[in-house]
Amino acid sequence: SNYETLTKNNVQGAVKYLKAKGIYRQKVDIFRHFQASYTRGYEMLNNHLRRHRHNPEVEENRGRKPIIRSKKLKDA
Repeated sequence: SNYETLTKNNVQGAVKYLKAKGIYRQKVDIFRHFQASYTRGYEMLNNHLRRHRHNPEVEENRGRKPIIRSKKLKDA
């Protein structure tokens, strides 16, 4: 996402607050308030890791195979 961390945190915090109050249908208004599109707003709400190289549970399957495996680097 091209949004700053502050904007992302504000959107996530506002949605979390509304959920705590039992209000579920106001997300689009929150996105509009923080000047984020519908698509980018929902992208901010997804917390899944998209950078596979930083996720130890996901083996990298893109591009050229590494010369030295990460397991060997950890053992060294």
